[in-house]
Amino acid sequence: GRVMKLELFIGVMNIAVTTHLREVRKSKDLLEKEVAEALLISKDSPPDMERGEQDPRLDVAIRLSKYYNVSMESLMTS
Repeated sequence: GRVMKLELFIGVMNIAVTTHLREVRKSKDLLEKEVAEALLISKDSPPDMERGEQDPRLDVAIRLSKYYNVSMESLMTS
């Protein structure tokens, strides 16, 4: 029912956001390791976020948008 449709919607949105995170990083010619070092986060965080295995915390999302020089809205939408 409604719960299943919501879960499907959230899953589709998660795929779009994670794919977009990877696209933004690659458009800046950055390695996952470089992003992790610049943001002072675990080296596993960028690839985990890009695969959808980890949602970025708000503080990390803010730092990502500043580091990539893009708005939060554009960072989190495809």
